[in-house]
Amino acid sequence: MAAYQDALRRCGTEPAPWHLIPANRKWYRNLAVAEALVEVLRGHRKQWRRELERMSTERLAELAAVKQQAAAAVPASVPG
Repeated sequence: MAAYQDALRRCGTEPAPWHLIPANRKWYRNLAVAEALVEVLRGHRKQWRRELERMSTERLAELAAVKQQAAAAVPASVPG
């Protein structure tokens, strides 16, 4: 047991901690992994939201430019 504790202490870091997940019941293992992931990912929510908003603004500007170019490329219709 001391060897495991030593390995976890040496390998686990603050940015990349180790999590001990019991695996004798699959449903509980899945729940424990999901909870650990949610806990870690919650801390990144604001950063991701800002990045997604920035990317959305850029893509919308690109789409508007493409629409404008397409509209300019279409010849005016000749009255019949």
